[in-house]
Amino acid sequence: MAKNRLKILLAEREMSARDLAEKLGKQPHTIRRYIRQESQPRVSLANQIAEILECTMAEVVGYEEKNLDAPPGRKTLPIYGAAQGGEGFDITDVSAPIDAMPVPELLQACPTAYAVYVSGESMAPRYLAGEKLFVHPGIPVAGGDFVVIQFSDQNTRHAVVKRFISTSDETVMVEQFNPQKKISYPRATVEHVHKIVGTSTK
Repeated sequence: MAKNRLKILLAEREMSARDLAEKLGKQPHTIRRYIRQESQPRVSLANQIAEILECTMAEVVGYEEKNLDAPPGRKTLPIYGAAQGGEGFDITDVSAPIDAMPVPELLQACPTAYAVYVSGESMAPRYLAGEKLFVHPGIPVAGGDFVVIQFSDQNTRHAVVKRFISTSDETVMVEQFNPQKKISYPRATVEHVHKIVGTSTK
């Protein structure tokens, strides 16, 4: 797993752990744990930090753009990977990126965009194992959209790829294709529902 670059990024901006913590609404000791590499920020927090520090998420979590063959002036897109396949878990650990790539044109204006590798066959033939899915967290989700749904527990963050149906105060309703069925997730367990806006097999 890559090590975050918070210590360097804060020093470059003459900010302290307390300064960043206040902007994030967190306790300073939480940020200091990241600085000491005792733990790594999760996806949503890394996105918030990148916005505050005006940098890319790849920089926050430790992937340097100069090693990614990105064209001059373009940011990089973090890519999250799958630890395992299986019914319902097209993507598993999305706590930290496993790779990065130049940002596609359709995501240039979204600082929190990311990509994920598909594992498993629950959304075949729409999405196949090995495809990269491009995700735009800022676009509102509507019924029929294909989405990445993020969950978290105390140790990690994981996600699934499904087709969104609806949401209520109690549940998030989705469907999958293989096998064909509808699934209801308790709303309290769902961290984010993000719209998939493109794919790539490269």
